[in-house]
Amino acid sequence: MDESYITPVAVVSIPPARQPLLVKAADLAKLLSVTERQIWRWKSSGKLPKPMKIGRSTRWRLSEIEEWILSNDNI
Repeated sequence: MDESYITPVAVVSIPPARQPLLVKAADLAKLLSVTERQIWRWKSSGKLPKPMKIGRSTRWRLSEIEEWILSNDNI
C-alpha cells in the first residue's frame, strides 16, 4: 500500500480547561495503569498524596497527582 494515501490520525487530548480538578480512585487507577485495590494500598501506606473527603467520597487533586508522578520519590 502506498503510504502517501494514509491519513494521519489526530491525537486527541483533553484541554487543560476541561480536565477534572479532582479524581476518584477508579479514575486514578486507570490513569496510573494499576488496579483500584493498589490505589487503596498506596493510600493506606502513605505513598500517594493525601486525598480529600467530600461527604463519603474520596477524591485526589489531579495537580497533586501530576506532581507526584513527576517526583522521584513516588512508589
